[in-house]
Amino acid sequence: MVLSKFLFKKFALNRLCWMIPLLVYIILLPAKAHTVNETSAQVILRAGQVEVQIITDMSKLLSKLRDHQAWLMGDIDRVMPANLSPEQQNDFIKKLFTDQLILTLNQQPLIIERVTLAQDTTHGHHHISKVVLQARHSLAHVSTLSMQMPKSLGEVHISVVRPQYRVINAGDKVDFTF
Repeated sequence: MVLSKFLFKKFALNRLCWMIPLLVYIILLPAKAHTVNETSAQVILRAGQVEVQIITDMSKLLSKLRDHQAWLMGDIDRVMPANLSPEQQNDFIKKLFTDQLILTLNQQPLIIERVTLAQDTTHGHHHISKVVLQARHSLAHVSTLSMQMPKSLGEVHISVVRPQYRVINAGDKVDFTF
């Protein structure tokens, strides 16, 4: 009887020991899932214009662009020199996006006409920046969009928005169909 109680307690304790890390993992997993450390992008399709807004950790991107190992692995086309001024760094990054972001609508390649770097905001040790790219098109109807981001950005979470525009007269109701 004493031996069976001992074995039961030992078995229960062993079961509890492997369950505690599992429970901690299950509890902490959803909290971690809400924080996205990767780059995100939003593509906005308008009549005659496409705008790509990229939100990224600029310090992480700059680190990768200066990494000789990343160049050897093919993650970047060329290494950013370490002694560039902030203006030269911005020009380097703009050229990177102009050359490496490939955007096509209905299998027609678009030319990136404008690249804007927004002011950095700091969140802890992250320097979050917004890069806005704009291109024009003359398509009456867009049925397909294809896009390739620079490999140096890493994983990118993309959402595509196609706004619907209406004029609402004072006091009138407007309906949108999706």
